[in-house]
Amino acid sequence: MKDPSLPSSGDNIEDTIHLSIRFTFDLKHDLTIYNDQHIGYDFHVNLIDYSAMYGYFAAHELMRDEMIETPLTQLWSGWETFENWVLPISEPSVRLEVDHTLAVPLLVDLKHLYVTSKDGQRRDATFDIDKQQKSKQIHIDTQIAVDDPLDKTTHAELQLDYTEEWGNIDTLFTIPMHAISYAFSISSDTTSDMKQYRILDNTQVNLKTMIKVPFAFHEGINLTYKDTIHNIDIAALDLDSLLASTPIEGDSINANLNLYLVVENSMPYKVEGRFTFLDANNNVVKLNTMTDSVATLTLDYPNAVVDGIVTEPSINNIEVPLQLYEEDFETISTIKSIVFEAHLGENMHDVNLTPEASVKIKLGIAANVKAIIDLSELF
Repeated sequence: MKDPSLPSSGDNIEDTIHLSIRFTFDLKHDLTIYNDQHIGYDFHVNLIDYSAMYGYFAAHELMRDEMIETPLTQLWSGWETFENWVLPISEPSVRLEVDHTLAVPLLVDLKHLYVTSKDGQRRDATFDIDKQQKSKQIHIDTQIAVDDPLDKTTHAELQLDYTEEWGNIDTLFTIPMHAISYAFSISSDTTSDMKQYRILDNTQVNLKTMIKVPFAFHEGINLTYKDTIHNIDIAALDLDSLLASTPIEGDSINANLNLYLVVENSMPYKVEGRFTFLDANNNVVKLNTMTDSVATLTLDYPNAVVDGIVTEPSINNIEVPLQLYEEDFETISTIKSIVFEAHLGENMHDVNLTPEASVKIKLGIAANVKAIIDLSELF
């Protein structure tokens, strides 16, 4: 600075530093110097201690990071469940937050961002309408002036998302993602109009990354929802007190067993559902009249959906009739849980699965038992 006692304003900063060097020789005896002789010397300047440097500095890389086809399971072990799925997420985003103490404009150079599948498919983030530009340079102006206090920090944010300008990163989710690759650097921006920079001796650049993947999907996704109703207690079907003490012909008892369900569907899908009965050991319980050990049903599409979010669920009153015979009576008493599996049919529009999206079930059972009594055994 021209005057160290004054603030480091633009008028008090030197654009050029001039150094004058003077050599003094102390001769111990007479010395004759000829024209073809010379003196060699080395000159070094060591900046041992400083609080801040001011000036215009050439481009300097402050940070670099890269990842080359790293399996997503290394970053999150839970991804193993999803790596064979295609999840067409419609509104993903990656937000980068930069905190620093530099009175220097920054340049973020995103060299590439892409994902690959196990079978070699690749999808790149792109930054133009034709989806051909696979890199992007982002200029970040500093909010710190050279005459601001030395302890001042600034915060900057940039975001990659599903828009054409900022990455089209929803296309990354159109293949079953197995591995991710990226490379970027942060450096001083020499294209800025800022004429004076300030760099501190303890300059820090901190980067924080946040990834947001909401359950909002493009059309065409198929999902399966599964839940279990536990603690089912259906006692062996008893006839009334008369029949309980009456001899019954072996094949003469039958019953119409009805499952009554009230199902509220607040999923933005038409739902195909199926019930499976399990015993205490989670083995499938099959009744004689069931062809494949399951009972099926269909739930109506919600009554109102706005912007992919259900605003009015559908209420489905369903009766599932089951014809039972005598040999089923003891079998049905072993049912201890009912597994409900809902297949969310292919959506025809973009949808959002919010925390409120659900399938709520109320279950009731009723039976009408008929029997033929062998009266000859009564007398």
